[in-house]
Amino acid sequence: MDSIHTFFKKHVSIAIVAVFIAELSLYELMWQMGTALHFSFGTSNQSYFFAEILLKVLPALLIAFCIGTLDSLKDPFKNLGKSLLSGAWILIISVLGSIVFLIDEFDKGKMLKEPSHIVYFVLFLLMVGLSEELLMRGTITRLLADKFSKEGKGKVITVLIGGLLFGLYHFSNYFYSRDLEATLLQMLATTMMGMLLCAIYVKWGNLLGVILLHAALDFMTMSRYGLIAGMSIADDRTSGGRGDLKQTLISNSTFVIAAIVVMMHGKKKDRFVDK
Repeated sequence: MDSIHTFFKKHVSIAIVAVFIAELSLYELMWQMGTALHFSFGTSNQSYFFAEILLKVLPALLIAFCIGTLDSLKDPFKNLGKSLLSGAWILIISVLGSIVFLIDEFDKGKMLKEPSHIVYFVLFLLMVGLSEELLMRGTITRLLADKFSKEGKGKVITVLIGGLLFGLYHFSNYFYSRDLEATLLQMLATTMMGMLLCAIYVKWGNLLGVILLHAALDFMTMSRYGLIAGMSIADDRTSGGRGDLKQTLISNSTFVIAAIVVMMHGKKKDRFVDK
């Protein structure tokens, strides 16, 4: 496995293409298998949780294993506190944003889902964070950092490319919404968010931290769909975005600023252990 990781470290572009192709292929394979086994791809929080494990988490684990980056999951608590502290802005806006969304729904007379549905919603978000962060940070960003360095200009290049690839990764959501403009705006937003997540991961090398931060962001944007009775995550996946380019740039610019702050704050030694 060390030789495989060494190969992909030397051929990062091949690794990136392999990750994207493998993720799409395994998603389709798992979907077909689930359909053949009569798995219920429903619209409840519980269905989304189990579907996320089948369609995204298992493929992500397999891909990371094959590329040799599965050990990114080791030592989950090492530098966890520092990682979350570096992402404090994400936690703040996620809490405040969720409160605003929920108050708006309560003012309309809406009620929360049953406790079990809320638990499955939180578990679903953690699985989304695990699958996407294992691939985008624990695999791709790690390989980029190994190639370009984790200091100076190399760190900047890693964060920029990692963020751009994270945005590109979300183009798949077009097949849910069928709204190209909304998808492009989401890709722009996730590119800017991704830069901060990449900066935090490059600085501290802690995957659990960015998984939790990712889940917090998704909790904010999807809270009304996962928590409010009568609404479904499917409503979020199939509805187009209502923002525009200016709004998207302004609202997500803080992530880029925070990423710059994280990269400039102190000159820490490499947190990664090269394999």
